[in-house]
Amino acid sequence: MTISRRSKQYIDNYNRFYKRVLKEAKRRENDRLLLKATNKPKVIWKTIKNEIGKSTNSMQDITLDIQSDEVNDLHKIADLFNNSFVKHQLNY
Repeated sequence: MTISRRSKQYIDNYNRFYKRVLKEAKRRENDRLLLKATNKPKVIWKTIKNEIGKSTNSMQDITLDIQSDEVNDLHKIADLFNNSFVKHQLNY
């Protein structure tokens, strides 16, 4: 399928127009968020991370399997790791 030169030009112009509108909409939304924010640096960094594709939620569900016993409590997992490292240092 070939498209005419005129159709291609129309598509290119529409694409440029769409990108400009989208960029302006993002800018306005970011400005709105920043104006109503109480913690402006936090909102700025959240916006930056969003734009570059980094996740702002770093919490993940962790399950540790110890001798066929599943541990989900983060504090318990931390204690288990600490005990393991302490035992390793004592045996070293």
